[in-house]
Amino acid sequence: MSHKDSFKRYKNPRAFEVLFNLISPDIDNVKQQLVDAKNKIADTKTEIVGLKSYLRDKDAEDYTTLWLKHEHNLNEIETRSKEKASIVNDSKGNRNEETEMYATLKKDLTGIVNQIVQYEREKNDYLLSVSSKKFLRQDYDNEREEILATLELNYTLVIPDQTIECPLCKSLVPHRGHESREANSVGTLKKIEEELKRKIQLVTRMIDNDNKAIQELDQKISQMRKRQAIFSDAAMEFTKELDVPFLSQIDSINSIINQLNMEQEILKECLRMHRKITEKGKLIEDLEGEVGRLNAELDNLYVSEALTNSTFAFLTQQYKQFMGRLKYEVDAETYIHADTYLPYYRGSNVYSHESGGLQLCMQLSYLFAIISSKSEGYCSGHPGILMLDSLSKYLGTLKSSPESRQTIDEVEKPEKDLINDPEVYDEIYKIVVELSSEYQIIIVENTPPSLVNNCVKYTFLSGEKGLINPEVNEFSKID
Repeated sequence: MSHKDSFKRYKNPRAFEVLFNLISPDIDNVKQQLVDAKNKIADTKTEIVGLKSYLRDKDAEDYTTLWLKHEHNLNEIETRSKEKASIVNDSKGNRNEETEMYATLKKDLTGIVNQIVQYEREKNDYLLSVSSKKFLRQDYDNEREEILATLELNYTLVIPDQTIECPLCKSLVPHRGHESREANSVGTLKKIEEELKRKIQLVTRMIDNDNKAIQELDQKISQMRKRQAIFSDAAMEFTKELDVPFLSQIDSINSIINQLNMEQEILKECLRMHRKITEKGKLIEDLEGEVGRLNAELDNLYVSEALTNSTFAFLTQQYKQFMGRLKYEVDAETYIHADTYLPYYRGSNVYSHESGGLQLCMQLSYLFAIISSKSEGYCSGHPGILMLDSLSKYLGTLKSSPESRQTIDEVEKPEKDLINDPEVYDEIYKIVVELSSEYQIIIVENTPPSLVNNCVKYTFLSGEKGLINPEVNEFSKID
């Protein structure tokens, strides 16, 4: 209870929290973790929707079918590669050898074909983009037509004026309160119509840009096809002269292998998407488990808050009871504070009072309330041991006669001397004896009252008899 020593003053509330298990975790931190986990679940679910949409566009939603296609392509690529190797080995005995010019020609022809395929893909992407933008523009057009129809209706629809009667003079007063609301409604509709008009113009420009890109691609494709025709004719003439029929077979196999490789890359990407969906599903399960754990932790924290309120209600009740037994009038201003953990009397804490006797009684009532709460299951961290020293320092130890008592009562006494009463001293020891039936209490005192003679265990002496006199101690029973 020492408050002048900053080291002790700092440790006291921490010790109180440990005794009553009131060390509360950071509720706000738990709530933030809960919000973060829920947000991550929502984000992960959105990512899964995007991945599934990608697989749906690729017609690759069935993982089993996708895996079978992948394995089939691998086998087909291996078969075609072996077939190509066999043809090449068989061709080594042919008297005609492929010239460097023919190889260059076929390489250029292959590059042209690949470029045409690339242009066709870009064109298809633009066509899909134009189609989607046209649908969007159609939606904007429909919405704008509805807005224009509503505006036209507002211009043609006339709301008759309403006449109301004045409650004081009974005169008729025209009322046009609808005009401002109508003006606001028309203004809002016009803003919406203008915004839709700008959106339609923007989408139209985007469609025009896409169509322009499609035209440019058509021109490129047309030019590449002309080159392809030229190179194809040259290759046909060249093969006639070289008489190497195995080249056409190799080209055919290469084309098949290239196509299979491209499909294989798409299949691998789709399989990777399936694995990501599975991983994110597992992540959602883990996060949902985390949410459940955090919710349970929050519930426990709220239960702890209720337990805290119950603890301080019990401590205050016990504190008031002990203070009443020590002849103090208790009221609502006598309690144990739930934030500072200090005992209060008449609205002031134990450190604010000047009376040493009052402070001692407040401290003892406070300690008695704490140790007595252990039997009710509150103070689980308390060892059940209490050590007290020099209780008679601020209290009278000898009972006064009735005459002297009357004389003292007739004289107005200062507050700091009101508790200088030996009966209070006796009552403290009665409380100690009651509590000692369940707890171990050790008191060091020079003049204990006679009512605790049976409880005295050790008497410390000075002089020739030494520090302890065995004749007045429990050890004498052993002899």
